[in-house]
Amino acid sequence: MFFEESELIHYADELIYERGLKLYEDNKVIAVKTDVKPWDSTGIKAYILEAKVTGSSDNSYKVQVRFNDKTGFTYFDCDCRYFKDNYRRRGVCKHIIAALIKDKRDEVSNIKQKISDFNFNNLVKNIEANKDLLNRVELKIKPVLEFYTLKKIKANVEFKLEADKAYKVRDIKAFINAYENGEQALVIRDFIYSSYKYFFGNRDRSFISIVREAIEQESLFKQTVDYSLLQHSLIKESKLSCSDLLVKRVFELFADVGIEVIINDRSYGSVPIYINRGIPLDIKLVRNINSYVLTYDSNEPILLSNKGDIVFYKDSIYILDELESARFKVFYEALKTKINIDSNYKEKVKQIILPELIDLNARLNVSDGIRKEFDIDRLKIKFYVDKRKDIIFVKPVFNYGDTSITLKNQKIKNDVVRDKIGERRAIKYLEVLNFKILDDEFFIEQEDHIFDFLNIGATKLREIGEVFYSEGFKSMKLHNKSSYRGDVRLNEKGLLEFDFSMEGVDPRELFEIFRGIKNKKKYYRLANGDFVNLQDDELINVYELLEYDGLNFKRKNFNNIVLPRYKEYLLKEECLSFIKGDNKVIDLNKVNETSIPKELLSVLRVYQKQAFSWFINLSDNGFGGILADEMGLGKTLQAISFLYAKKQNGSSLVIAPSSLVYNWYEEATRFLKDFRVIVVDGNKANREKIIEAYKDYDLLITSYALLRRDQEAFAGKDLNTIIVDEAQYIKNPNSMNAKACKSLKAENKFALTGTPIENNLGDLWSIFDFLMPGYLLSKKRFIVRYETPIVKESKTKALEEFNRRVSPFILRREKSMVAKELPPKIEHNVSIELNDKQKKFYAAYAKAVKKDFKKLDLQINENKFKFLGALTRLRQICSMPEVAFEEYSGENSKLTALLDIINEAKENYKKVIVFSSFTTSLKNIGQKLLENEIKYLYLDGDTKIKDRLPMVNEFNEGSANVFLISLKAGGTGLNITSAEVVIHYDPWWNPAVEDQATDRAHRIGQKNQVEVIRLIARGTIEERIYELQEKKKSMVDLVVGNEEVGNFKVNLEDIKEFI
Repeated sequence: MFFEESELIHYADELIYERGLKLYEDNKVIAVKTDVKPWDSTGIKAYILEAKVTGSSDNSYKVQVRFNDKTGFTYFDCDCRYFKDNYRRRGVCKHIIAALIKDKRDEVSNIKQKISDFNFNNLVKNIEANKDLLNRVELKIKPVLEFYTLKKIKANVEFKLEADKAYKVRDIKAFINAYENGEQALVIRDFIYSSYKYFFGNRDRSFISIVREAIEQESLFKQTVDYSLLQHSLIKESKLSCSDLLVKRVFELFADVGIEVIINDRSYGSVPIYINRGIPLDIKLVRNINSYVLTYDSNEPILLSNKGDIVFYKDSIYILDELESARFKVFYEALKTKINIDSNYKEKVKQIILPELIDLNARLNVSDGIRKEFDIDRLKIKFYVDKRKDIIFVKPVFNYGDTSITLKNQKIKNDVVRDKIGERRAIKYLEVLNFKILDDEFFIEQEDHIFDFLNIGATKLREIGEVFYSEGFKSMKLHNKSSYRGDVRLNEKGLLEFDFSMEGVDPRELFEIFRGIKNKKKYYRLANGDFVNLQDDELINVYELLEYDGLNFKRKNFNNIVLPRYKEYLLKEECLSFIKGDNKVIDLNKVNETSIPKELLSVLRVYQKQAFSWFINLSDNGFGGILADEMGLGKTLQAISFLYAKKQNGSSLVIAPSSLVYNWYEEATRFLKDFRVIVVDGNKANREKIIEAYKDYDLLITSYALLRRDQEAFAGKDLNTIIVDEAQYIKNPNSMNAKACKSLKAENKFALTGTPIENNLGDLWSIFDFLMPGYLLSKKRFIVRYETPIVKESKTKALEEFNRRVSPFILRREKSMVAKELPPKIEHNVSIELNDKQKKFYAAYAKAVKKDFKKLDLQINENKFKFLGALTRLRQICSMPEVAFEEYSGENSKLTALLDIINEAKENYKKVIVFSSFTTSLKNIGQKLLENEIKYLYLDGDTKIKDRLPMVNEFNEGSANVFLISLKAGGTGLNITSAEVVIHYDPWWNPAVEDQATDRAHRIGQKNQVEVIRLIARGTIEERIYELQEKKKSMVDLVVGNEEVGNFKVNLEDIKEFI
């Protein structure tokens, strides 16, 4: 957290501080975690530190501290006696001091990373929550600048919001505050602004920033000056009083579209704005008998700033730089009345006055007699461009009527009025292009300077004057998109064939051209002396299109290149305009309905049938995709439906976390009896045997862990479809999981995940790199083109392009979107395969129990407690083996699966209740949640009745993600409607007890669907319990007699079923 350790002495007396320091040094702080939240709507962050500290008497105390960026520490709490009795008089306790020192010194909370995660998660949340923002309507801001110039120049700005029509903003402050806070603003009676319906472009957002700065400056001024001294506020409802600087910034911002202007109560409508181009004053010079008269030939200009750098003239606004403004003001003051100039000053008029007016861009209205007398002609520049050997020459010629001036020939008639500034401007531009003077022309000879001239410079010259090219120069060519030739088509195998060439370029040189792009070169010089622009976007896109597929760039030509079919959509997205051919790219945003296998018609809901069609549409056109439905909507079933429909096309493979492998198997075989499914498990020899015979199966299922070991066995296998479940397992492109998955080849590849973006946008790149390599460019280009502009710079255009590119390939539905199709309560089981170590412990104990049963065959009633104890021990091995056997160490498959589900729920902002009949299991789960920095609450039979309701309220309204509740304690009296996911960690004998516990969340007041998940260890007592629950609704009488051992009625054969 952001505080200095030296500050802590101010919150406790010296003795307490020393005791807290000793607790820290004695490692008495056993757990610290910090959460980061928004403190208010302005972006200030609040930090909540929670810790457990062991006191000197070995009692454990809970500590909480709150702190924010703006006001520092705001809250302290500890459940020790000293804090409760002394906090207000003597400050905090030693436990709080110890926790804060631990957090500061050891950085256990990793606060910087948390803040980074907080910022990123906010971004991801906003991106996902605001996908509809692409459908918002753009509002245009129409400013109106009002000036009063009769005495001192004064200016006001007001503005309108234009959608279907223009709405005047009547309260600027209220609108700006609402905009900044993301709130609604009543603009006028029939128009309400909302950020969810409307958005502003870059220019309009900049205008809002200018207005906001003015408001903040006034607020600051009021804080530093006696308010009674202020004559008036800068803001009066719809009008903001403007300084010269603010006026100039607004004019510059809207320079390319114009702005509405009102001057001295006269409206001029929307007027154009010109910046640093001088003022084309209409000046009239006439001849009298013995004098000349200099005067305006039209209306006088009007100064709109006190500095004279903003001028209104002939229905236009002119913004002048410092030099232009100084020169203009000289004439502005002088020409307020007609100037009579004695004819004796003719030469001064000619050599000083007229050139100055020309430099100001003034337009002289003179008679033919005056024009002849003063020889007044505007400057016309001609550039003569030549190539001699490998050197480029440019000769500028400055023309005034029939007089031509070169660098070498400066001799002119005395009466020619020269535009020295215009001449210098042309010479300066050639120097910027690295030209050097030689006699009366300029030259460049360095290859990179020649390229820059061909690429940009020659075009810019035409903006300054007339350009003439010699035949020698015309022979030198710069190749760009006009030279590219491309063709695309589908071959007889349905694959994409692509041809690429460049007109006038030897195909053998294309290799060097592409190598130049790879090495980040600006250009490539062809053997014939021509240049190729290697920074052209379309050429770079072609390179990336080919390079990512590992194409051999040393080939003789680039014809008949076979590419994956999805590259056709990439060609469309990259707008490679030069490509021709019969490339009919499908509209992936339109999903055509497809026929569903009859076995699944009654099983799939409407939204699941839509997903089935989405799968089919993408796969039939050679694409992959991500099914990113919210947890609980049946991603597994939807994927299995697709795999079943495609089974005639060949074998498919599913890769899932170890804890979910058999859940896939159960789902795939539940409804589809003719679906040949096998799990790739067992020892290495057995797995290799299954993989070798892969064509005998419609679907193979393996885990990420086993795939890493079997990667070589899968190599070269001709698979139809590969699906990766929980695709966040391959989010790191450098991980062994990602490398193993990406080494496999298949016609189609899909991914399932409820959280396609966990930490950063790069997660999505890695998943797409598995699905369609190169579709999201190389990793480096992806970062430059998308990740940096979107995440770090918040660029809307990059985000819109990115969404447009990926949206056809990501299908995500939330429960709220398909609420009408869902029952209020969604229940399903997750089948979990125990790991090898758990299996050994389970098998050994089960064997021992069977042996005991055989010995006690005739004394079952006398030994029922022993039998129940044995069954309980077996259940414990499934759920928490380290509790059943102290000597057990290693992974816990069920706990791993639970944490995966909780993490996914957390990423989707869903709260979770976990029920277990074992309080020891719940406490172990709590420790794991603490290690994973997941906030939780705990309630069991020892929790005081008076503390339970406050705890429920804290969970419903607070920041805790998980509520751990023992099955007995949580069965009645709790109303936990904030939870949307209920997990039964271990099955209980009596299903009615489970249902009663589930109803803590699924009850009146619950507005969302509740997902109920039962974790069941495969091939164990847990599976037998569930099967007998289904077969015998009166299981309670068979085993525990409605919680009473006296009613226990069961025979030995029934009990054997549990083992």
